[in-house]
Amino acid sequence: MTTPCIKMLLAWQQYNIMSQPAQLSLPDLKLLLISNVTVNSVFKNFLIQVNTNGAISFMQPISQYTPAPFPLHNSLRMVAPFWTDVDTTRNTGRVFYREVTSATDPGLMQRVDVIIHIAFPGFRNLTATWAFVATWNNVTYFGGNQYTPTNTFQAVLATNGRHSFAIFNYAKITWTTGTASGGDRRTGLGGTPAQVGFDSGDGEHYHAVNESRTDAIVNISRTSNVQTPGRWVFQIDKAEVKEGGCNTVGTLVISPVRGNILGGEEILLSGPCIDSEEHDIVCKFGDVTVEGKYHKNRTAKCITPPLFVMGRADVQLSINGGTNFTHRGFFIPEYNEVFSKVTRVDDTKWRESGPYYIEWTPEQVLDGEQNAEIVDIDLLAFESICRRPAIWTDIHVLQWHTYNHLATVLQEGKIPSGFLKETFYQIQQLNLLGGSWEGTKRNIYNQSRVINSIWCRNWYQSDKYKYEILPQDLPPCPVTLQQALRDRGRFHADPTCHRGDRNGCILHPGALHCVRSNECSGSGAGQQCCYDQQGNLLNVADNHGGGTMVISHYKGCRYPPVVPYISHFYTDLRPHAWCCHSSGNMSLCSETYMQRRPSRDGRGYQPPRPATGVGDPHVVTLDGLRYTFNGIGEYSLVESTNQTFTCQGRTKQVDGQNGEKGLASVWAALAMRGHNTSRVQVSYSKLWGMEVFVDDDMIDFDEVGNIVPGIEGIEIEKVANDSKAFISFEDEEVYVDVQIANGVLNFLLYLPNYLKGNVKGLLGVWNDDPKDDLLSRDGHMLSPNASLQDIHYHFSETWRISETSSLFTYGIGESYASHQNESFEPMFKRPKLENETLQIQMEAVCGESLECMFDFTITGGNAEMAATSKMVMVEYSEAVSETKPVITCGFLATSTNVKKDNVSTLAGTIVTLTCPEGYALIGQSTVKCQDDGTWDSYGDAKCRKVITCGFLVTSANVTKDNLSTLAGTIVTLTCPEGYALIGQSTVKCQDDGTWDSYGDAKCRKASEPSMLNTIAIGVGAALGAILLVIVTAGIVCKVLKIKKSNKLKLRSSLCHINQTYKPTEDYWK
Repeated sequence: MTTPCIKMLLAWQQYNIMSQPAQLSLPDLKLLLISNVTVNSVFKNFLIQVNTNGAISFMQPISQYTPAPFPLHNSLRMVAPFWTDVDTTRNTGRVFYREVTSATDPGLMQRVDVIIHIAFPGFRNLTATWAFVATWNNVTYFGGNQYTPTNTFQAVLATNGRHSFAIFNYAKITWTTGTASGGDRRTGLGGTPAQVGFDSGDGEHYHAVNESRTDAIVNISRTSNVQTPGRWVFQIDKAEVKEGGCNTVGTLVISPVRGNILGGEEILLSGPCIDSEEHDIVCKFGDVTVEGKYHKNRTAKCITPPLFVMGRADVQLSINGGTNFTHRGFFIPEYNEVFSKVTRVDDTKWRESGPYYIEWTPEQVLDGEQNAEIVDIDLLAFESICRRPAIWTDIHVLQWHTYNHLATVLQEGKIPSGFLKETFYQIQQLNLLGGSWEGTKRNIYNQSRVINSIWCRNWYQSDKYKYEILPQDLPPCPVTLQQALRDRGRFHADPTCHRGDRNGCILHPGALHCVRSNECSGSGAGQQCCYDQQGNLLNVADNHGGGTMVISHYKGCRYPPVVPYISHFYTDLRPHAWCCHSSGNMSLCSETYMQRRPSRDGRGYQPPRPATGVGDPHVVTLDGLRYTFNGIGEYSLVESTNQTFTCQGRTKQVDGQNGEKGLASVWAALAMRGHNTSRVQVSYSKLWGMEVFVDDDMIDFDEVGNIVPGIEGIEIEKVANDSKAFISFEDEEVYVDVQIANGVLNFLLYLPNYLKGNVKGLLGVWNDDPKDDLLSRDGHMLSPNASLQDIHYHFSETWRISETSSLFTYGIGESYASHQNESFEPMFKRPKLENETLQIQMEAVCGESLECMFDFTITGGNAEMAATSKMVMVEYSEAVSETKPVITCGFLATSTNVKKDNVSTLAGTIVTLTCPEGYALIGQSTVKCQDDGTWDSYGDAKCRKVITCGFLVTSANVTKDNLSTLAGTIVTLTCPEGYALIGQSTVKCQDDGTWDSYGDAKCRKASEPSMLNTIAIGVGAALGAILLVIVTAGIVCKVLKIKKSNKLKLRSSLCHINQTYKPTEDYWK
């Protein structure tokens, strides 16, 4: 039978099907091959074998009838509901089995679900899709007969494709041991009794019920781990088998484990033995107590209060009214990552001016309260008082029918804030109330931009008063998008604007991708950096799509106290919406929000430095030295001299193509820790693929999601296909990219610049000199050209860690010693491929990659592993290229209205400056970023508004020497030959937009003098008379003689300008 992929070692669930008819039965044989079952993606089509001796095995039969203690160390994978020497050959009982799916028997599968839900409340929403049932009915022991005691028991394996469970049901247990195992012939007791439990076959992961292989195992039908006598339930898809049930003191199981930071989340809690409504249940979230109530199936129910804390919130449970809190767990408050039971209908309307619609699924909101017809809707207001949160719930309360949608507009409220009161007063002056409710809504909608502009301007004034000096302690942005994507130790993708987002960057027009700083600055602020399609860093002074500083870091800060999400919304997102989106006025946005939340450029940014470990351990140090070593054990990759960051690597012997062990090793696990942080381990398991541990606890990504929340100072993300994990140590600014392929772990490690010169280990000393990277722990330095043998014994083996310094997690059956093999001697030379076919294949797969060729030959032709090594080395080369320091001149500030043709700030960039229509550029039109990180001309160019005097109108025949009408222009006027210019010969366009002389000049023929247009150029007296010399049009000279007798005599003659006229004696007669 072929089943869905069961995502663990085994898949099982418990339920009592003793009364169900069996479909198939085992003949009188000690062992029967049942069929092929796909149990795990790592092991395709392996066999399930039901053994008459009370066990189920995988891949190989159980030949042993006397139970040995787990682990068996023989690669035998076993589920043992009652492993002992059973005999069915004398018609003494039968063994039945059946396969069940949700399609073939939905009723039975529902019963399986109920049992799992009761045993593990954290899986209350799990639905099993496949189960395998084996029943041993009235079987006796070897050496007995039809008259000796019999046992009846059952094993159920069940899965939903990801999580797997085992249910053991015991109807009747009267004997424990066959005679061949030392049991009594008449009673079947004594000797080596039965064993109950599991063995994964790897010598490390196993579990046995405490009474196994003791006389007390005969009582298992009267005991239980889930308070149902005769039933035992286990979760078996983890590194350690988990038992279901309750306890008197211990850890709480909380479901869901994450929810809304504002509270109102219903959570179920299990752990203590709650069996009725008589218990007085109290939940404590931090220092806030909340009344709870009994739910069902030994679980309690509480509603979360608002939780304004960073990371995980401590949760305690009391079942005696708060007298004693006996169980402890944690809840992770979140905001935008949480799926809400109430959702917004149209996100774009919420970013603009409405109207605002919300909707809900009644079944989710009711959550069992099926008789409720009315729901309460509370609108909350938030205000920060002394940087601490306060919430008012009495603003607006509505009652609405459960099965309706809601569309409402807030008209009035009680918000104790001077800023808000002033704003509300101004809005009230708009007289929004209409003659009807529809009219009021229409007025509000029509005036929404005005309303938001009022909010914006009042916020602007309030923000200037509150934050007189903006934070100066923010990190510089990565200069390029490629650097930003690699520097996850300091920055991570902004969920509102990132590559691949189908909604685009609505809040950052023109941006392709934005990142946000991981950590709070000392002032509690954060940095956002945005990049365009070309990977250039954007600045809001150029483009509204640029990133901005944020006064309150979205993750929150312990000191100064910044509330996660809420403070960020209050101080940064809310005014951004008012000023830049809902106002519909981008000029207002620039003048207000962008002034108060400016961008940061890339000056001073130092990119991280990558190093890598690949395949059959190939290492590239932080200084770029490549070498190979093949030890087996646990080694120090990076040790910082000030204990800021430590990373250790575990290797294991490589598997050859035919299943034999090769004379080499591969990476199997990484363990790391920052300064005073949790330990994080990423490892590979044949049974579970990639495993991630935090302080010895394996992360269940199905429960917490792809991103592990609530670990202070550390972010862990696992991609959905289980092949990659990203770990960021945010205080240490370290980022680790781990990939698992073909059973081999590969990694890229990125260290920040402040650790340069302060690290040692297998990844070198990092001082930009690869020649000294092979420095042993005792200070002995090898040549970078040392042989593999010298590197192995005199360098890498010196960095083997001790048991006391190990950061690794060791499971059941594991220890530090079990992973060490100091005597292992690997192959120090790459063997030659004698098979020509393999040689051709290697050349096709590897090309010129030495790491690929080494791995191909050392594994006897494992092309997949070799190709992966090549791929990771290519990625490493790309990482080196994309994290190289670049020279940047920083943001190029320009005067008002000056436009740039590009926003690049890298050395060699030439920026062309222009002005909009109606303006003229004054100054240099191109600016270059020089190799010294400065602009060759900075801030000199200006755009001057163009002033024009309009068309200069002239009289007939008057000619202008130019047609410019701009302020400052001087126009010279002339006349054609034979004409004289009458009036001013030059006209200037003044700064007030007028000509200094307009339309006065004229051209007249020389033969038509006019006394009206004469200029006196000289006055003289001679012979008792007055002489007046007059020039007309610069051509005709007129002399007016006035004698003493007051008689006027006029004479004319041709003369020239600047000529001195000297009348003769006869003239005066």
